[in-house]
Amino acid sequence: MPRRSKIKIKKLPNTTALTSLRMRFVTRLTGTAISHRSLIIGFVIAIALLLGDAWLQWRHFAFTRLTAEWVAQTHDVEAELNQLLLLAQDVETGERGYLLTGDAEFLAPYEAGLKNIEDQQTKVLSLIRDDEQRRNFATLVELIAQRITVSQRNIELRRGEGFEAARRVVASGEGRMAMDRVRVAFAKIQNRQATLLEQRTAAADRDELVVQRAIFAGTALSVLLLTAVFALLLRESRMRAKANRALAIHEADLMRANQDLTDFAYIVSHDLKAPLRGVGSLAGWIADDYADRLDDAGRHQIDLLQGRVRRLNMMIDAILAYSRAGRAMGMGILARHVHV
Repeated sequence: MPRRSKIKIKKLPNTTALTSLRMRFVTRLTGTAISHRSLIIGFVIAIALLLGDAWLQWRHFAFTRLTAEWVAQTHDVEAELNQLLLLAQDVETGERGYLLTGDAEFLAPYEAGLKNIEDQQTKVLSLIRDDEQRRNFATLVELIAQRITVSQRNIELRRGEGFEAARRVVASGEGRMAMDRVRVAFAKIQNRQATLLEQRTAAADRDELVVQRAIFAGTALSVLLLTAVFALLLRESRMRAKANRALAIHEADLMRANQDLTDFAYIVSHDLKAPLRGVGSLAGWIADDYADRLDDAGRHQIDLLQGRVRRLNMMIDAILAYSRAGRAMGMGILARHVHV
């Protein structure tokens, strides 16, 4: 008779339930993790804000340079206008000197003024950009021409009719009034230049204030976004590390479960199949050795016993196949999810 074995079967963990629990755990961890798309969007927005700050700084630099050019142009216009006024005054001074003395040497300033005044007018006109100033300057040029016409007529009168005729013309105040109109037009242009300078300076100050605020806001928001992205990355890294540690624990549990299944399969294969083979062999011996002594009922019982042995053997084979399939499925799931 085969030796009877005492089979001690431990309560094995359900690998299917363990695998399902593990998959739910992985899904929960990955579901709460921050998506890469959100992190990339935040990073792109922060970079866009920094690029916007750089563009604002470039624009402010360009506007500042333009403002400096405007200021320099305003000062150039004022300087050249003053030079034009001096030439007009030289014409007036030379005229008066000649009218009083009749000496041609006093006409030197007058002649120099006439020679240079047209070039100076062209130079001033090339510097003026404002349409209103161009109209004002056209008026000034016309008034200067009128003053020059008065001077030329007075000089010709002094040459032809003498001092007394010239004195009467000067006493009439025509030349003085013409020069006063030139000074008024000149003052109007200067006032307009001062107004333009104030407007451009104020615009530059406003632009600088707006740009500074925009740069400060953009930089602050960029820093906040980058800090948030860094914090989220750090948080996700910690969650991943935590998930990996938890998965390592589940891996160990799964390995222990697989080891328990291996032990169970060993027990089944050795402690159950060996006695079962003995029972089957014994039933076969009885059927062969006592075939002539067994009646129909005995042979029927022997057949039932052999059938039960075959069925139990098939059941044990099925249990072994199930344990191998469960172990393979658990290791496959572990390989897919161990790195989250």
